[in-house]
Amino acid sequence: EPIVTGPMIEASPPPPIERAEKAGIPVLTSDRVTAYKDVTSRISGNFPANGAQNGMYLIWQLAKETGGQDIAANGVILGKPAGSTADTIRTGYFLKVLSYFPGINILQYYHDQDSREQSYVNAQNALATYPEIDVFFNGDCNKAAVAVQAIDEANRMTSRKDGKKIIVLSIDDSKEVFSLMDKGLIEMNAPYTPLTGDIQVRAAIKKIIGEDVPQDIATPNINM
Repeated sequence: EPIVTGPMIEASPPPPIERAEKAGIPVLTSDRVTAYKDVTSRISGNFPANGAQNGMYLIWQLAKETGGQDIAANGVILGKPAGSTADTIRTGYFLKVLSYFPGINILQYYHDQDSREQSYVNAQNALATYPEIDVFFNGDCNKAAVAVQAIDEANRMTSRKDGKKIIVLSIDDSKEVFSLMDKGLIEMNAPYTPLTGDIQVRAAIKKIIGEDVPQDIATPNINM
């Protein structure tokens, strides 16, 4: 029978997976990959789309506010652990989109160990340090939620020029973030596909019944 696993970090230690594969046990990973190149299948998610969709939304929103005349903003990034796959790729593609618009300035890029408490403190510090913040880009929905909390507690929700609201961008899915979107406190969310686990199990079943399974399986992007 195959083993299905979801590595917590990119290029996680390969010995257990290598031992399983050499013993004839197929291993299928989901989301992040492992350091063992001969793993049976790698089901990858859509980290690039997450960042790019956030960037495209931000540019669209700024253009809508000014009629396309002035694409400029001061932003803060609440990132995930430094060097993690999710942080590197999501933020990298977000910044790639923004790189075409020199009027956008990143004031601070914070990292934490996927801790709501650390994210909250980072958001508080940003608000205390920078009097003009137009946007918070958040590496996941937990960070987006605490960014909203910190902004609200600092009475900064509508502190942009001309009383406009601070734009809060989110990634991933949760009831909390959808509730905040319904209330108009988070502008957009780029879902991280829930299909990775589903496809992983389907691929495992195909392997069990003797069907060929590609080594690399990419999951589809989901609209923001």
